[in-house]
Amino acid sequence: MSKNLYSVLLDDEVVRALDRMALARGMSRSALCNLALAEFAGVLTQEEKIRRIFRMMDEYVGRSGDIVAFPADNRPVMSLKSSLEYKYRPTIRYEVELYRTPGEDLGEISVIFRTQSQALMEAVTAFFRLWCRLENAYLTPLGRGEITYTLSGGRLRRAIRPMREEDRDPETLSRRLADYITLLDTLMKKTIRGEIGEAELEERYAAGLRAGVGLL
Repeated sequence: MSKNLYSVLLDDEVVRALDRMALARGMSRSALCNLALAEFAGVLTQEEKIRRIFRMMDEYVGRSGDIVAFPADNRPVMSLKSSLEYKYRPTIRYEVELYRTPGEDLGEISVIFRTQSQALMEAVTAFFRLWCRLENAYLTPLGRGEITYTLSGGRLRRAIRPMREEDRDPETLSRRLADYITLLDTLMKKTIRGEIGEAELEERYAAGLRAGVGLL
């Protein structure tokens, strides 16, 4: 949704009230005016779409109990945290960023992992690389195109690009994102704990994909 500059005449008292409200919400005056006018006109802004997606994601991931969501007020980023059953239970953080001006890519998913254990860092990095190979091997023939990843310092970044137009709908997208993160989190933990090997990881990934998980 594009934005342009417009001139609007407002009473000073209205502007002061708007500034107080904007400050309390952590928003700019323009953002608050845009939100208020959009609600008045019945228009769903990109910011409101993002908020709806994050609210629904919070509901979906909360059902598993393994992942805790932390929506960020007035920011297009949602953080989700999980932990590995490994000695001191290191934390895995997932971040979903949705672009305020989306194009072919709607945003990106990041997986952030920090640990002082070199062996554990190597195991997680090896899993990330295997996951990237799996996704490209299975999604490219389906028409997704090669996925570009950034992997550095315990952080994996991946673009969000739904393969079907209907998956861009806020409710559907929120479920797709929640299911993808849940699957990734589950298979990462099982692989690192040694419960499954590469062959079973691929089988479980493929089964998830057949169920519609991961078509991003």
